[in-house]
Amino acid sequence: MTAAKERWEVRRIVNNLKKADHILYTSLFEEVEQKHLVTKAIRDEERLLKKNLRIAAKNAEKLMFNVDTEEIKLLEIVGKILEELQKFPESSNQKIKNVEKELIISVLQAMQKAEILNRKEYLQVELIIELAEKHENNPSTFMQAVRTAFRDKTSQSILAKFAARTEIRRIKVDLLQLKGIPQRIRRLGSRVTESSKKDRIEEAVRELYVETEEIKKFLNEAFHELFLIMHRDTLWMIKILVDLNNLFNFNLKWTGETFMPANAGKEMNQMIFEIEKKVAKEFHAFAQAFRIIVSKLRELEGKAMRASR
Repeated sequence: MTAAKERWEVRRIVNNLKKADHILYTSLFEEVEQKHLVTKAIRDEERLLKKNLRIAAKNAEKLMFNVDTEEIKLLEIVGKILEELQKFPESSNQKIKNVEKELIISVLQAMQKAEILNRKEYLQVELIIELAEKHENNPSTFMQAVRTAFRDKTSQSILAKFAARTEIRRIKVDLLQLKGIPQRIRRLGSRVTESSKKDRIEEAVRELYVETEEIKKFLNEAFHELFLIMHRDTLWMIKILVDLNNLFNFNLKWTGETFMPANAGKEMNQMIFEIEKKVAKEFHAFAQAFRIIVSKLRELEGKAMRASR
C-alpha cells in the first residue's frame, strides 16, 4: 500500500467516525427525544450503521493488516542488521570500536524509544489488547470489558480526542531504504578491514560515523511511525466498539420509554450485534499479531543489549 493510499485510509476512518459522532450523539437525540421524528431517526441510524461505522471499521481493519505486515518486515530487517554487526571485523582501534558500539546501541534505543513513547500515551490500549487475547473465544466477555473500560464520559471523550487525530505525518516507512542497511554495514566492514591494512583508520571512522547517524535516523523514524499508526488504529477500532455499544443502549432506552417502536429497536440492535461481533473478531486477530511483534521486539532488544556490552 502506498503512502498516499494509507493517508486516504486514515482520512476515511476519521471522517466517518466524525460523521458517526454527530449522528449518534446529536442528531438522533434531537430527532427521537425532542422532535419525535422517529422514522427519520431510524433511517439515520441505518445510515450510521451500514455506512459510517461499517466503512470506518473496514478501513481500520485494512490499515491494521498493512501496518502489522510492515512492522514484521521491519523487525526482520533489524534482525539482519544485528547479524551483520555481529560479523563486523575485530579492530584494535578504539575509535572504530566506539562507533560500532554506538551503532548497535542506536538499534536498541530505536526499539526501546518506540515502546516507551507509545506505552506512556496508550496504556489503556495495551489493557484492551490483553483483554482481547484473554477472552478470544468469548466475544461477549470481551465486549463487557470494553464497556467497563470506557463507561464514563471522561474516558470516552479522551478516546474521541485521540481517534479524531489525523496528523500522522508520513505513515509509510521506506522499507526499501531500510532493507539496504545490512548490505551497507557489510560494505563498511570490508572497508574497515581494508583501511586497517592501508593504515587509513581515520577515513574508516569518518565513514562509519556518517553511516551510523543515517541508520539511527531511519530506525527511529521507522519504529516511531509504525508504532504510532498501530496504536492510533487500535484506538479507532475501540472507538467503533464503544459507539456501537452506546447506540445499543440508546435503542434500549428509547424503546423502553416508547420513543421508538420495539420492533425497530430490536432490528437495529441485531444489526449492531452483527457488526460488533465482526469488529471484535478482527480485534482478536490484531491482538495476536501485536503480541507476536512485541515478542520479536523483545528478542531483538535482548540481542542488541548483549552485543553492546
